[in-house]
This record gives sequence, structure tokens and C-alpha cells, in this order.
Amino acid sequence: MPKHKFIQRSDLNITYHPLVLELCANDKIKERQHNASELLDTQQVTLGIEQITLSVTIDPSDSNRYLLLEKKPLFFLLSQHPAARNTKVHLNIYSNDECESVILGLNLIFPAINHFFTASMLNNLYCRLKQQHNINTSVALTKRYLAKLAQVLPSAIRARSIKENHRG
Repeated sequence: MPKHKFIQRSDLNITYHPLVLELCANDKIKERQHNASELLDTQQVTLGIEQITLSVTIDPSDSNRYLLLEKKPLFFLLSQHPAARNTKVHLNIYSNDECESVILGLNLIFPAINHFFTASMLNNLYCRLKQQHNINTSVALTKRYLAKLAQVLPSAIRARSIKENHRG
């Protein structure tokens, strides 16, 4: 069982665990820079970081540094925003004996399960945006704004046909 801790982002010294780096060495990632720090306001950055829990272990060679047990690109992206320095980060701290099992679960098992739910995310964004306009929320988001955040063309956020939704 992990220990739980909250730490100020500005005080957090963190790097990836060597096994995570090795396991994810051939990950396909987008090479372009993301400009979320220009697109998100302080409230959205704070909310985003508050929703992220980092699974870590204490670095055996430096007790002031944590080793991250899973890829968390969203955390590092949000951390670039100036407002991130003032946020509290939630840590789940695992013992070194638990690391391999936790790393395999967080980087292989749960992403495989999560893919089932996220394969249609752009379609879901389209449907949610349409619903948001129907219920007249006080904040009106646009397809163009969501497309900038997703780094896709606005036309990619669309209703998918039944044929497109079928996965065999």
C-alpha cells in the first residue's frame, strides 16, 4: 500500500524511474511542442494538476528526489505554466519492492484497459460540446478551442458514423 503525501510543485524534485524510461523508450510521441500554457488559464491549470496523482518511489541514491513510476506527459505539460508552481501535487509513494509491479500495471495493464474507453475521445468531445451548447453553461467552449488543445483540426472533432465506431 502506498503512503500519501501532498507537496508544493515548486518543491518537487522528480524524474522518471529507469524501468519506466526503458519500458517506454520506443513510445510514439508527437514531436511538436504543445502550447497549453498559452491556452489555459490559472484555474484550468490548477484543476488539471489537482486531478493528477503521481505514483512515485523515493530515489535510493537521493532521498530528496522522487522517481515517477508511469509516464505523465500531461503533468509535465501543465507544470510549464507559471501557475503550476503554487499548486499542491498528490503523491502515492511506493516502496522500492513494489516498483516493478506498479510500473507494469500503470504502463501496460491500465493503458490497455483505458484504450477501450478513450478510442472515441474526439467523437465524445463533439457530443459533449454539442450538449454543452444545448444546456447553456455559463462558459461557452468552442470546437476551435478544443481542437487547439487536442492539436487537431476542428474538423477532427465530429460525430463518427456507425461504421467508424465499429471495432472488430
